[in-house]
Amino acid sequence: MARAGNNPPKAQIATELSRELTLFQLTMMGVGMMIGAGVFLGIGNAIGIAGPGGLILTFTLNTLLALIAAMAYAELSSAVPKAGGAYNFARIAFGRGPSFLGGWIQWFASAVAGSAYALVFSVYTLGFLDQLGLLGWLPVPLAVAEKIVAVAVILAFVYVNYRGVSETGKAGALLALGQTCILGVIGVAGVAGLRRLCGAVAGLVAYLPGLFWLSSVTVGGWIGLALYVSAYLVSAGLLVRLFHRRFRRAWPLLAAMAWVGLELVRGRFATGFPYLLYGYTQHRFIALIQLAALTGVYGVSFVLVFLNAALACVVLEISKGRPDSRSSGRKWALLAASVAIAAVGLCALGGGAVAARVSMRQGPVVGVVQQNIPRVVSELVPPADIIEAGARVRELREALGPQMFDMVKESTEEYRKLDAYDAKVYGRIRDEIEKAARLSELLQGQGLRLLVWPETTVSVPLNIAPNLNPDERSRDVQQFTLRTLRRLGESMDCYMLVGAPTLFALSAGYVEHVRYGTTVKDFGNSALMFTPQGEFAGRYDKMHLVPFGEYVPLRQYLPFLQKFTPMTRSITPGTEAVIFTLPTRQGQVVRFGALICYEDVVPELVRLFRLKGAQFLVNLTDEGWYRPAGELRQHAAMAVFRAVETRTTVVRAANTGISCFINPRGEVYALVQKAEGGRTHIRNVEGALSAPIQLCDQLTPYTRYGDVFAWACLVLAVALPMVRRFSPSVHRGTRRPTQP
Repeated sequence: MARAGNNPPKAQIATELSRELTLFQLTMMGVGMMIGAGVFLGIGNAIGIAGPGGLILTFTLNTLLALIAAMAYAELSSAVPKAGGAYNFARIAFGRGPSFLGGWIQWFASAVAGSAYALVFSVYTLGFLDQLGLLGWLPVPLAVAEKIVAVAVILAFVYVNYRGVSETGKAGALLALGQTCILGVIGVAGVAGLRRLCGAVAGLVAYLPGLFWLSSVTVGGWIGLALYVSAYLVSAGLLVRLFHRRFRRAWPLLAAMAWVGLELVRGRFATGFPYLLYGYTQHRFIALIQLAALTGVYGVSFVLVFLNAALACVVLEISKGRPDSRSSGRKWALLAASVAIAAVGLCALGGGAVAARVSMRQGPVVGVVQQNIPRVVSELVPPADIIEAGARVRELREALGPQMFDMVKESTEEYRKLDAYDAKVYGRIRDEIEKAARLSELLQGQGLRLLVWPETTVSVPLNIAPNLNPDERSRDVQQFTLRTLRRLGESMDCYMLVGAPTLFALSAGYVEHVRYGTTVKDFGNSALMFTPQGEFAGRYDKMHLVPFGEYVPLRQYLPFLQKFTPMTRSITPGTEAVIFTLPTRQGQVVRFGALICYEDVVPELVRLFRLKGAQFLVNLTDEGWYRPAGELRQHAAMAVFRAVETRTTVVRAANTGISCFINPRGEVYALVQKAEGGRTHIRNVEGALSAPIQLCDQLTPYTRYGDVFAWACLVLAVALPMVRRFSPSVHRGTRRPTQP
């Protein structure tokens, strides 16, 4: 390695490309772009003339052309990763000779292709929306709107090309995905009928972007889950259509009941997925969400759907435009809208008054740590060669016996590979614990009584004595962690709540542990509490597991489901909602419950902790797996409702954010944040925070009775149409008069 003093001056450093592009290759790339644009231009006609077969063939040809261009760009970007758009590529790749000609050929091809994409994208997209009847509000003619959208898309192309390869690639991928989805929908709609797909289109438009963060872990799981959740929206659309036909006057109310009933089913069916419910959109409307203390989040969803359905009813009546449109139909529509608006206003005004009357008192000071450590799936699933090496090492140990194996293990390639991998893994775990400890020390002198580390901050088991741990490196990190917790607890005189794995089998003295196989036996995701002296004080094992993240549902019957996730291990769920006891410095005792990962999005589980005596709740979570934005804010928004529903403070300790304190009114009163570049960042930043707990003794109706309101909506949405269908009075007036 050269020393700094021997570095040559910058003027003498020559940079050369490791790959070359000829003028012919560059020209062909431009031609490919223009052909791709032409293919896109022909897709609309292909759908109508050739049907779905033509659509598939068109996309196949376009994919082949795109692959050729992508390979060329990949070669060039590997040599000049910081190059800008198409012209910069050619300018840097070529010498002074053909650079001007080649660069402008490439630029012209990109401009033609980009303009064609932008123009046709705007024409077909707006045309599709116009067929759905969603563009009646446009203040300009459709043709003018198409040109405005096309110009906006072109400006976006110019911007991302100016920014560089990374932004250009991301934007191109997203645009291609959007074009594919939109054109696919248009094609299928032309074959199967447009109206039948409205529910599916609405669901995918909502949930594909809403759940996009999952794609960083499993693309198949992201698409599959979006399709699954969209099915509920399709069901809602069918039910609303049914109610609109059979209940001309009451259908907005029935639509709200059906929506809430479907949300309840989605939250309970199998293990449930109560994520992105409609009511969560109002998490900042503190006055309105006080309704959740009575009905849960489902009540907020109800009033929103009722209001929108009533307004839609008015629009439908007005759009008829017939002379008799001032009949009872319009009057009932206006009445429904008036009632819905009054209901929302009453809930908001009443909620504001209720929030002001929520009585709170100050409790112990709690501190949280946010390390901001990005995660990758490979941390959980070792590479295939490591798994294979581990299997061979186990076979060799069994064949030779422990003593003989210890004598020869250093000479085997598999053991050395496994040992190097272990050293890297446990070195990373130790570094993460040191970082958490360093951030914890920032809270020195703030009167902490409880310090919380996020989920899986410690990746070695803490529920067993070190002498029971058969893995030497794991045992060393375990002992280091216990010493660190003892040091922090004694220096700050506080209890510690730490996220760590649990090995149930080892707890009973069982020491055989399958480490590198497809699963880990009796493995739990836990929150462990330690006293200021570092002594074990309690443990809660996660009860509600995440499908395809912590287990694969029905894997024993449907093995192909394993392909939807890279996670091969299964976690053993806990069986008891444990309530921790926290002694205060005033000689009192405060009780709290720990919720791990997504457990705080399950309302009935949070109710259970509250009914068992929890006075506040702590959510330990690690969402560093998800690169795209969105998930962190979604999760925090749902935690707001748990605070309101149970009138408890919710403390969130999250690895990458959002770590915060939410009081029983649903207000965020403390937050880990960082000011940088004139903006305040609350996610993907590191820090530590402490705040006193706000205690509330009120036991809400929702805590006492649970989802009674949602169940009532589900029953009524099913029962009322059946009663009307089989009621003799419904058909009495429709009989034809008998002939004399």
